[in-house]
Amino acid sequence: MRITENPKISFRWMYFSGSSRNLYRHEKGRLYEFWPSNGNRILCRGICITGNQPILLLVALACAIFPFVSFITSRVPDEGEEQTPMSVVFLTIWFLLTITMILKVSLTDPGIIPRRPIMSMISKARGREDEDCDVFIDVEGATFCHTCEIHRPPGASHCSDCNNCVLGFDHHCAVLNNCVGQRNYPYFVALLPCIFMLTISFVFQIKFPHEGEPPKSEPPILIQIILDLSVAIAFLAFILVVALMTYHAWLLIWAKKTTKSHLTGRGMEHSSIKDRLSGADALFDLRDVVEPGAFIHSP
Repeated sequence: MRITENPKISFRWMYFSGSSRNLYRHEKGRLYEFWPSNGNRILCRGICITGNQPILLLVALACAIFPFVSFITSRVPDEGEEQTPMSVVFLTIWFLLTITMILKVSLTDPGIIPRRPIMSMISKARGREDEDCDVFIDVEGATFCHTCEIHRPPGASHCSDCNNCVLGFDHHCAVLNNCVGQRNYPYFVALLPCIFMLTISFVFQIKFPHEGEPPKSEPPILIQIILDLSVAIAFLAFILVVALMTYHAWLLIWAKKTTKSHLTGRGMEHSSIKDRLSGADALFDLRDVVEPGAFIHSP
């Protein structure tokens, strides 16, 4: 493994970028401080981990938040009106579910298999120094990753974007800035119907408001422009999400494959719905206190 960058720490308690030279120090520290992959950003001292290109994720969040805020602003009840329209409550529920699922997919460890030096640190910290750091070496069909210096089981793959091996690798989602793997695939599947219901609810309430629930006054011109643009974006999102829902339903129920295995012919084959949606336990905790004495240098 070649480490080429100094660690980047900004607002130290919140943000850490991978590819750390801390592997060469001798004092103890948190596991996230030694994280070697330059494809990750670690947030809130190891609570969250995501990819290294968050621009599209921020755009996706903005495309959900701004239209919702604009809609709520245009539907503020008149003074003296006590009851919030059920249409607003319904839309709010799907909005909150959509944002929650987006954050769960984008900020959750997708099933990363730590590299050999990291596994060595974890084993030492947990008092298991005698155990082999290559935990999947005896799994039938396992392949060796020369970047991570570990064996990965069938269905796992090395993501070139995040620079990690990931269990149950389905695909890397640039929009959500994270791999979709065994641990966060259930959230990804739940996200699709949430977006479906959110877009339907939003478009119908903008274009076909219920009687008795119209805007109390004409919204400001800026709000109206945002709402009109949002309807167009919602139509596009609706078409995309219907296609994705259909495709992943086919993958889960009929083909029983991951996206990668279907598109490339390599990877997990004949995986059951239960296996795909059951998730998995994390192989590491970025908040663990470790020491780098077990680091194994390699070219």
